[in-house]
Amino acid sequence: MKRAVLRVDPGTTVHVCENPSVVEAAADALGGRCAALVCAEGVPSTAALELLRGLAAGGARLLAHADFDWAGLRIVGQLAAVVGASPWRMGVTDYRAGSAASPSGPILGAVGAASAGWDAELVAAMRENGRAVLEEHVLTALLDELSS
Repeated sequence: MKRAVLRVDPGTTVHVCENPSVVEAAADALGGRCAALVCAEGVPSTAALELLRGLAAGGARLLAHADFDWAGLRIVGQLAAVVGASPWRMGVTDYRAGSAASPSGPILGAVGAASAGWDAELVAAMRENGRAVLEEHVLTALLDELSS
């Protein structure tokens, strides 16, 4: 099987999100002005990881965002470990701002070994607050960065 070669300008920033609603909102609001955006659609599939590996190998800078819940932290951690992505608006300040403005409910699922190696305060703040912040609730902040 012949593989396609991905070509990107070295240093191109590619944003990675968890939820398709982010891509839909970006397409509606920004159209062709939107920065490069890939949706992992939850836990990244093998195909998504191969795409992102190819982009990284071509010199792209990957930035990853997900829901502020335990699964979202694992997704961003996986993307950092596997394809070298950096967290995108996934710090404790982003969580607190989203939580203050968000109608989100409680964080569901087992905490397990939840970690956020990129922000030492994030897991503690999420445990203390107990509320999830979904990507759909921080769209304005994400779209602002995708438009610049």
